[in-house]
Amino acid sequence: MGKLLVAERLFLGLTNAVFLFFGAALTIFGFLLQFVEAFNSYYSNTIISLETSLSAAGFSTRTLDFSLSEFAGFLPLALMVSGVLICIISFLGILGATREITWVLLIYGVILIVLMITQIITLSIFYYQPELFTDPIKDSLKSKIKSDYKGLNGTNSVSIGWNFAHQKFSCCGVDSYHDFMGATKWVRFYTDMNVVLGTPISCCRTLPTSKDFTCARHPLSGTTNNFHKGCFNEMWNMVVGNLAVTVPILSVCLLIQIIFIIITIAMLYANKNGDMKDEYKKFKPSSDESFLDISTWKTKL
Repeated sequence: MGKLLVAERLFLGLTNAVFLFFGAALTIFGFLLQFVEAFNSYYSNTIISLETSLSAAGFSTRTLDFSLSEFAGFLPLALMVSGVLICIISFLGILGATREITWVLLIYGVILIVLMITQIITLSIFYYQPELFTDPIKDSLKSKIKSDYKGLNGTNSVSIGWNFAHQKFSCCGVDSYHDFMGATKWVRFYTDMNVVLGTPISCCRTLPTSKDFTCARHPLSGTTNNFHKGCFNEMWNMVVGNLAVTVPILSVCLLIQIIFIIITIAMLYANKNGDMKDEYKKFKPSSDESFLDISTWKTKL
C-alpha cells in the first residue's frame, strides 16, 4: 500500500510539473504576442505586398501600421490568463503531492472537478452545437466590416486586418464576399476608371500591380479571386485547431484530470484515516533529501 501511495504522489507531482512548464510557456507566448513584435516575420511579407500593390494601383504611398496583437484581439490576453491559471493549478497539485497538505489537496480536487465538468460541457457544445460559439463571433466580425472597413487603401486596424487576412489565408470576408455588401465606408466606385468593385481588391488571388482591378470586378472568377471562400474557418482553425485534432487532445486532458481526481481523493482518504503518515514513514525523505529524488527512494524501498 505504501508503495502505491508513493507512486501516486510521484505521478501527481511530476505530471503537474510538466503542466507547470506548459502553463509558463503559454503565458510567455501570450506576452510576446501582445507586447513584443516577435512574430513580425509571420506577416511582414504580406504587409509589404499590400503596400506595393497600393503604390502600383495609384493610391498614395503609405506604410501600413499593422499590429498582429491588435489583429489577434483578446487572444493574447486569453493565452496569458490561461497560462497563469494552469501554473496556479499545477503548483497546487505539486504542493499537495509533496507536502501532504489537506486543504491544498481539497482546493486542488475541487478545481479539477469544476474544470472537468466545464470541459465536458464545452466538448459537448463543440461537437453538437459549435454555432453557439461561432455565430456570436461571426456577427461581431461582420458588424465591424460594415461599420469600419474602407478597402485596400484603408489605414484603420479593421481594414488592414481584413486585407492581411485575405492575402494570408487566401479568403474573402467572414463567410464570403457578401459580407462586404453592407460596408458603409468601403469605396467600391472608381468613376475615373469606370470601375465598380464586386469584392475588396485584397480578395484577389494575386494583388494587382497596376490600376487594372479586373480580378475584383463582376463577373467574378474563382481562378483570380477568393470570393467564394470565407476567412472565418481558416482563422478559427488557426486559433482553436481542427476539431478532429482538438477534441482528442482535450479528451486525453480530461482523462488525465480524472486520474488526478482519483489520486487526490485517495490521498485525502489516507490522510483522514492517518494512513498517510504511517505508510510514508519509511518513504518520506529526511530534511536534506528531496521527495522527487528517485535514487533516495530505491534504498528505502
